Amino acid sequence: MKVLDYEKDYSPVAYRKQIELLAQQTNNPTDNAEALFEYAYSLERAGFVELAKAHYSEIIKVTEERHKNNPKTCSSVTLAHIYLNHGKQLFSFGRFECAREAFHRASNLLYDHLNYGVGFSVMELLAESLHWLARSQRKLGDYDDALHTYSKSVPLLRNLLLFVLPHELSEKVQIMFHTAVYGYSKIMREQKIRDNWSVQ
Repeated sequence: MKVLDYEKDYSPVAYRKQIELLAQQTNNPTDNAEALFEYAYSLERAGFVELAKAHYSEIIKVTEERHKNNPKTCSSVTLAHIYLNHGKQLFSFGRFECAREAFHRASNLLYDHLNYGVGFSVMELLAESLHWLARSQRKLGDYDDALHTYSKSVPLLRNLLLFVLPHELSEKVQIMFHTAVYGYSKIMREQKIRDNWSVQ
């Protein structure tokens, strides 16, 4: 894809043409999204936040259209993976509300698969989505929502640890599990302290 010039005012319409062009060049929607998002992230890093946001919207719109029109080449699991990666980048920018929305969309897409019997990869992706969703909720002070998310992620992560996993993946799941347990316990302790103060 041609590298666009930061100094030029590229409208979302012009960028959409770039998105559609790249979508025609490869059948891998995850690669499409990563390449397109990376350019938009570079815009945000350079201070062009509003322009980056417009591009994010266009990338998501085109990716969702592809999922709707051809779910075989862009499944809901693939779309969830794209949302998860996008949310993590937004989280690193400190844009926790937008990150929360991305993680929420990812987890909702993956929950739809639980009724059909899923493999480890989908469970692991759902656990990671819930992990980041709870982190963003805590950052925003949505403690009740974070508790609810942790209560769903802890048993899921515990079940994942029953699998015989490669060392690197096992370590990742263990970290998410301990983070979830710690986060849940910390919120409960803080709420108990606040309740005690309110009684006094």
